[in-house]
Amino acid sequence: MIQRKQSLWLLLAALLLLVPLFFPYVVITSADTLFEGDTTGFTQLGAGDELVTFEWPLMILNFIIIIVSLVTIFLYKKRPLQMRLTVFNILLTVGVMILAGVTTYSFISSLGEGYMGWRLKWLVAILPLLAIVLDVLAYRAIAIDEMTVRSMYRLRDRK
Repeated sequence: MIQRKQSLWLLLAALLLLVPLFFPYVVITSADTLFEGDTTGFTQLGAGDELVTFEWPLMILNFIIIIVSLVTIFLYKKRPLQMRLTVFNILLTVGVMILAGVTTYSFISSLGEGYMGWRLKWLVAILPLLAIVLDVLAYRAIAIDEMTVRSMYRLRDRK
């Protein structure tokens, strides 16, 4: 029973955050071209599909979240640390969402007069929110395990 559910939730959260590395979360329309934005940056669509901007802070933060999720799985003997890392991971995921919005806004403002509109790809854009939900579920499962272990110690100490 111990460490099964939360390991699954943390693994799924890490896998969900791998998707925005490869699939775009926004499509931006300019006067003559289309741009796709993913965690690595903005790509100009057309004959060459060239990377216009490289958003390394967003990509590095996304990798950090994935690594923290995977490391947290293996800290099953240190449940308080596991709970703190899960909360840290939730905060980092919120940071990725904010940073993605800021980088998208700055890219749109750099287009100037040629900007015509943008379209969010919802399936990829909601994945960080789903990862937060999975992290919350993992936190709850870790907390339940910690309470179970503490109650067993209490029963053992009564003798």
